[in-house]
Amino acid sequence: MKKIIAAVVALISMSAFDLQAQQYFQPGDNYINVGVGFASSYSYSGYGTLTGLPTLALSFDRGFKKIGPGVLGLGGGIQHRARKSFRTVQGTEYKSSWVYTDFAVRGTYHPDFFEIDKIDWYGGVNVGFRVVTYKDAYGESIGAYRKSAYPSRPFVNPFVGGRYFFTNSISAYSEVGYDALAFIKAGISFKF
Repeated sequence: MKKIIAAVVALISMSAFDLQAQQYFQPGDNYINVGVGFASSYSYSGYGTLTGLPTLALSFDRGFKKIGPGVLGLGGGIQHRARKSFRTVQGTEYKSSWVYTDFAVRGTYHPDFFEIDKIDWYGGVNVGFRVVTYKDAYGESIGAYRKSAYPSRPFVNPFVGGRYFFTNSISAYSEVGYDALAFIKAGISFKF
């Protein structure tokens, strides 16, 4: 009975995964990713009413070289996030804003040993610098404290991601990883 179950599972797995599927990321390929990010580690609790958009993300990947069972990609990216806070304390209105902009180089690895039709899986790392700008409308002592809590600094962000191809040149992408501006990113990729 165990052998029959194992054989059925093997047949289902083989039919679900096309072992001859196309490898979508090749040396010389270029991809532009345009997306939004959610779930930030920057907490604004206690700062009143918050407004702002999700993180906006733009990145570029180029298939660089076939290495082992996959392709190494190199590229870069930029992310932008802005938040504003409004609150009233004892009749006085307080306003503050935070703006974060990341500039990064990125490396990705796209293995071809686990190919699924229309899907490109990858892992990678972003290495860059985060520029933080803080402004407030209520005095330097509080503003200096908040600015020092989120300074401009270098960063290293590992991630895993994937693309689902609608056509040979347009796909949806998603990335999940340790990125303080957005743990989850999703959007559209364009191959050219």
